[in-house]
Amino acid sequence: MVDRQQSALSLKAQGELLSLHRSSLYYSAKPVDERELLIKRQIDEIYTACPCYGVRKITAQLRVNGLVVNHKAVARHMREMGLFVFYNTRRLHHALDYRTPADVYFKKRVSSTDQSLIFLS
Repeated sequence: MVDRQQSALSLKAQGELLSLHRSSLYYSAKPVDERELLIKRQIDEIYTACPCYGVRKITAQLRVNGLVVNHKAVARHMREMGLFVFYNTRRLHHALDYRTPADVYFKKRVSSTDQSLIFLS
C-alpha cells in the first residue's frame, strides 16, 4: 500500500491519497513480552481449573506458583482475555429488598401460569 523507499510521492501525500493519518504510517507495534504471555497462560490454567476464583485468589495462586504479579496486572490481563468470575447467586438476592410488595405480588401472579397442553385438531 505505502511505498516507503522508492516513491516519487512523500509519505504525507501517500497517506492523503489513501485517507490515512500520518501517525498510523509511522506506527510500529511493540513485540509481545514473554513474561506477559507466561502470566496469561498461568491465569488461563488457574481460571480453567476454578472459574470461581477472582483477581485476588488468582494473584495469590500465581505467587504460590512463583510469579510475583500485582493484582492490578492480573485484573488487566483477565479483562484483556475476556475472563470474568461466576459468583454465587446469594449476592443477587439483595435486589429483592428494593422492591415494593405490589411488585412481588404481581411477579408471583405472572409467574403462576397454566402450562397444560391444548390440542388444536
